[in-house]
Amino acid sequence: MEKYLIKNNEVELFANLSIDGGDTSLVNAVLNSIKVVLESQNRLTIRNFGTFKRKVRPEKKCRNPKTGETVISPACDVVSFKPSKNFFIPDSAFE
Repeated sequence: MEKYLIKNNEVELFANLSIDGGDTSLVNAVLNSIKVVLESQNRLTIRNFGTFKRKVRPEKKCRNPKTGETVISPACDVVSFKPSKNFFIPDSAFE
């Protein structure tokens, strides 16, 4: 069973969404709101759109292809997105 966005998260998501005009676009405002919610929680589900998850990528050994030197890539947080089943447009819509 998928964990859906509860009312408190919706309020927090949309309370952070503010547009001052000028150089701030709606897309940047939405992405910043999603970022704020994911900083406090590991998961954000928006119904009929998809789920954003915060994952920890562990540190790993990498190799510099130019010099052959082994370098350690530090651990970091990454965001993954899984679209909802309702997010896709059926192929029949394009015929």
